[in-house]
Amino acid sequence: MPMKKLAFFLFFGMSLLAQSQVTGPLVLRWVDQGPDCQGLGHLVDIYADTTGLTGMNNELVGINAFVLSIESSQSFVLTTLHPGFSPINWQYTVSQPPLTNQIIIAGWSTDTNAPNEDYHLARLLLSGAPGTFSLSLMPGSQVASRLAGPGNGPDLIPLQLPNPITVQLPVSYNLFIGGGISAWHELDLAYDLVPPYGTPIDMLDLVKLVYCTPP
Repeated sequence: MPMKKLAFFLFFGMSLLAQSQVTGPLVLRWVDQGPDCQGLGHLVDIYADTTGLTGMNNELVGINAFVLSIESSQSFVLTTLHPGFSPINWQYTVSQPPLTNQIIIAGWSTDTNAPNEDYHLARLLLSGAPGTFSLSLMPGSQVASRLAGPGNGPDLIPLQLPNPITVQLPVSYNLFIGGGISAWHELDLAYDLVPPYGTPIDMLDLVKLVYCTPP
């Protein structure tokens, strides 16, 4: 094997090992971001903090992929999924349609320099019937360390799942897509969902309306 090619494989081989045998667990946590959609919805974030976690050869750990299994104690409130955006933007995020009270989120990135930081994995927008309910991260959730190089896959990191988070929706969701369209270019406080408030309903308000409206 030519020397350059040998050096290449040795370098990335060491990096791959460095991302295995991660000292854990990696702690996942909920962050309550409060009301949204003019008080008709609620935002909840999911974070994973790799700060200080290391693998073989004391290499600092980053994240390249995750699967999150989420269950709600109330059906039809898992309205919209937004991918996390810090410290990296997840290139792809897919979700199982939230038909009842469960959703599965998968996200990944090909950033081989994924940093050793606090990761924003996902944001959930909840809306629907009023009530108090809980969200739980279920067994089967997984987080994978960073890719060490092209063709070298990541390794699963041991997880510590958080306790369920309690969310309250104080009022019933009462907006409709048709109502927003009817309010187009009009002043309508109910459908004025995006700042600056007090301006005629525009495309940004309608996009937000789609995000806010439960399934």
